Amino acid sequence: MTPALKPKCNLTPDPGTGGLKGPAGSQTTVQIKDPTGTAVFQTIDYGGTNLGMGVSSVTFTIDAGSKDLTYTYAGPVAGDPITMEDPCGTVLDSFNADPGNPFGRNPVVGSSGGA
Repeated sequence: MTPALKPKCNLTPDPGTGGLKGPAGSQTTVQIKDPTGTAVFQTIDYGGTNLGMGVSSVTFTIDAGSKDLTYTYAGPVAGDPITMEDPCGTVLDSFNADPGNPFGRNPVVGSSGGA
């Protein structure tokens, strides 16, 4: 029997910076959600590296220092609430859908001392 994979939940909101933080070298997963279940990241990049296109979740390794997690999204109805979460249910960012401005940016700080 194969053991269940542990969710990769290594990012937390950083109220001091308005960004996200986590332990450098650890993997983390982010997913986009909306009430209709249609939201996807049209593109999502971390530190300038593309992580995926047309996906609802991605997993990446947190680098040391500060790098931006940038994305465009599609799918939700204008004004609908959107959340970016980890698989454990931690809301990392929330906003209302704006098809005229479907862009997001979250600085991610990876620290060697942990989150």
